[in-house]
Amino acid sequence: MQAGDNVTALCGPLSGLRVLECSEGIAGGYAGRLLADLGAFVIKVETEPSGDPLRWRVVPGTADEPPVRGALFAALNGDKRLFRLDPERAHDLELLDRLVVDADIVLVGAPVQPALDPDRLRARNPGLVVGISSPCRSLGDDARWLHVHAAALSSASAVVGDPGRAPLPPPFDIGEYETGVNLAAAVLAAHHRAVACGAGQVVRVDTAELLFTFMWGAGAISQQSAEPFTREGRRFPGSGGVYPFGIFRCKDGHIAVIARSEQNWEALLTIMGNPGWSREKQYADPVEIARQHADAADEHLVPWFAERTRAEVFALARVHKLPIAPLNSMADVLELEQFVARGAFGRPSAFGELGVRTVRQPYHFADTPMGGATPQVEDLAWQGPDGALRWPPDPRRASPDKTTGVPSGAIFEGLRVLDLGWIWSGPMVSAVLADLGADVIKIEHRGRLDNARLRKRPLVDGVPLAGPPHELSMVFHQHNRGKRSLTLDFKHPRGAQLLKELAARSDIVVENLTPGVFDRAGVGYRELSRVNPRLIWLAASSAGQDGPLVGMRAYAPIMTAMAGLEALVGYDDDPVVGMLGCGLGDPNAGSHGLLAVLAALRARELTGRGQYIDMSQIEAAAAVLVEPMVNAQLRGRQPAPWGFSHPDFAPHGHFRCLGHDQWVAVAAIDDAMWRRLADVVGISSTKAVLRHAGLEVRQRCREEIHRAIEDWTTPRDRDDVVGTLRRADVSAAPVLSLAEAMSTFDACLAHVRHPVTGEERIAPIAWDFSETPAIIQRPAPLVGEHNESILRGVLRYDGRSLEELLDSPATT
Repeated sequence: MQAGDNVTALCGPLSGLRVLECSEGIAGGYAGRLLADLGAFVIKVETEPSGDPLRWRVVPGTADEPPVRGALFAALNGDKRLFRLDPERAHDLELLDRLVVDADIVLVGAPVQPALDPDRLRARNPGLVVGISSPCRSLGDDARWLHVHAAALSSASAVVGDPGRAPLPPPFDIGEYETGVNLAAAVLAAHHRAVACGAGQVVRVDTAELLFTFMWGAGAISQQSAEPFTREGRRFPGSGGVYPFGIFRCKDGHIAVIARSEQNWEALLTIMGNPGWSREKQYADPVEIARQHADAADEHLVPWFAERTRAEVFALARVHKLPIAPLNSMADVLELEQFVARGAFGRPSAFGELGVRTVRQPYHFADTPMGGATPQVEDLAWQGPDGALRWPPDPRRASPDKTTGVPSGAIFEGLRVLDLGWIWSGPMVSAVLADLGADVIKIEHRGRLDNARLRKRPLVDGVPLAGPPHELSMVFHQHNRGKRSLTLDFKHPRGAQLLKELAARSDIVVENLTPGVFDRAGVGYRELSRVNPRLIWLAASSAGQDGPLVGMRAYAPIMTAMAGLEALVGYDDDPVVGMLGCGLGDPNAGSHGLLAVLAALRARELTGRGQYIDMSQIEAAAAVLVEPMVNAQLRGRQPAPWGFSHPDFAPHGHFRCLGHDQWVAVAAIDDAMWRRLADVVGISSTKAVLRHAGLEVRQRCREEIHRAIEDWTTPRDRDDVVGTLRRADVSAAPVLSLAEAMSTFDACLAHVRHPVTGEERIAPIAWDFSETPAIIQRPAPLVGEHNESILRGVLRYDGRSLEELLDSPATT
């Protein structure tokens, strides 16, 4: 296929990409499925004798329900070519090597088997990109470490749950899905460079490190206010800096509510009928309510919500453009009219006679629709390794435009990105591209600044930091690192013209604003693509560009509530607590947005044309809920919150230690480890029968086992508990606060000097490249800091014309 051929000839933006997935578990499986859904040809290699452990994962049920195995495996692997490999057999290794020679990407999981050692693979194919996923390499790359340990180390667990009760690990191994989407995006970035210069590299994404960077972004609020960032049940920690920011009970379930601004607060009071109490001075400012009066305000809001249904409140919120959403169950999500209208579920995954639905199309590509390139596997039985298995043709390999040369510079050096987004999800996409060398121009309007700039003044040693309020926000500084700022009013005729001129010299536009904003100003994709047909535009709105919920106002917890995540987090006796403190909706959307943009870049290399990407952040949040969505369909009911249960491990959870809010994450990964744990905590002497119990018995006796373990941990120092258990070869990790995690992951943070706030610690993306590491080039910009350099250096204005522009209302 020649560059410039009809783009619709491609079966997905990754058509022809060759991926060899040699990993087991969720992270590699989800990465491979995402790449396959985008059109890549994915061959999944499983090792004998038992294959991927997900084949044997059981869907939890009652004692009267027969076990259901393999449903998650089917959902993650149904569109891949599958075969089994014995790494001890010479014939199998020979076949693996033949596949590696012509592969673009190999996905492996830690611990890495000798046959899959990156140096060995790259010796056979110097242009190969090897992507490695691991749970928590700070503890060592071996099979002892699980998602529960990664979440504990990252501080994600510390902010989930009720104060005074045990913190809850994020459910359904969700951090592994985040690792998967980031691994898929990272290997595409590395492959972009490999195509340009012929040199591959090794890329690693570690769950603990990745979740820590997410928590660093979510916890920027606490860094700014010097308040503890810890769990507050159904409230965001520290009340989220504004009020309300939490989950409230309605007549028929729960609803998430956020009043991020004074306008939001006034809108909420309006739908409540502007009650008399709201005119009291203490309720005038939502920031001050969060600081001092949240409990008092709850006394008014809690009964008001309790008297109404979720649908009644949601309908009022839609009229008044207020960020509110019901905490949907999986059944709600599966029938959500918005998802059905947009075709979010894509192709169902085959499981027995059942077509199991999951969200597979959170993004829609205008010119290279997803799916169709990878052959469906109707039969999930083993496929033997035989010589008939061959890679399909790759259209790019025949393209005369492919160049090779000496590797130099960052991956995206020379790429220009226009950031028209705000808060976190959109700016995260462009920030990562900046970490990888792109020139990112943040388009700002002085009259309506990014809401992330408008936070309360930071405290240093209890004293408010001096300086312009809009230059002090740690939230803004984290998510806009490495960018340049241009103030531009694109609703002004001259500003619109300048934006078109910039677009003509740019590669990517990223925005996450309300649909229609740019079209109404005459600077939407249709207009800008006329001046630059190679332009890629990511529109990452809350619900997407069409459908009955188009234009829905939402922040991260609103989107995860609508997507079904918040209703999956709780205790046995309090099943709906949510995990607002993680703010997972934003980085999850940013991660999926990055993958979509990088896939579109590859399609542009083949076709010479850019395209429009319509991404729904709510659909992206639902996309990582593969297991609960599958389980709900197989069992016909809402999955119970995991709490401290897990289908593959028991015991598995958090246990109290000596001191205030001190906890340890402990899991027995097999029967032998369980017996070692039982010996340490004394179960062998008091409950000899339990010491020899298998997994199913231990799961039934979970409460009794957890009490016995906690009797041993409670009077002991947390770090001593961790040390004792590790010396006994038992998987244990401390549940760290954000401040403690900062010490553990200090190497993940870059030290930058901001011109107003001084030295700051900022987290780049947690993608570890062997050859081209992510680097923060500069701190977040001041408002309009780079107006002159951009107008002069990019648009080539000088002299009087430059002076006039700098004084124009279009740029001031």
